[in-house]
Amino acid sequence: MRVLIRLSKENWELKKYTNISVATGRFKKIDATTIQPGRIAILKDYRKRGLGELVVKALENLARQVHCTEPVIHGDFTAAPFYEKLGYRRDLKVYLEDGIQYVTLRKTF
Repeated sequence: MRVLIRLSKENWELKKYTNISVATGRFKKIDATTIQPGRIAILKDYRKRGLGELVVKALENLARQVHCTEPVIHGDFTAAPFYEKLGYRRDLKVYLEDGIQYVTLRKTF
């Protein structure tokens, strides 16, 4: 499995793939210490193999390289348990975007 990292001034994107892209994620730098990971997705046939955790941890490592210490995720309510297993804390407020329930999750390192 190879890793492709695309860097630009304000966006970092990571893709893990074999012959096709099977997992992806990116983050935006919000301020001097905060990043917002997002667009984390795994192809259905490749789920339950630890790729989501690899993508999140890789994004966190990239964040550390640019001196960010707090990722903040605005995630689908159903994905919250996944992020909590990775050390994120869920805010209590649930909100709707396009009819879907979302929560904010935070982590400090």
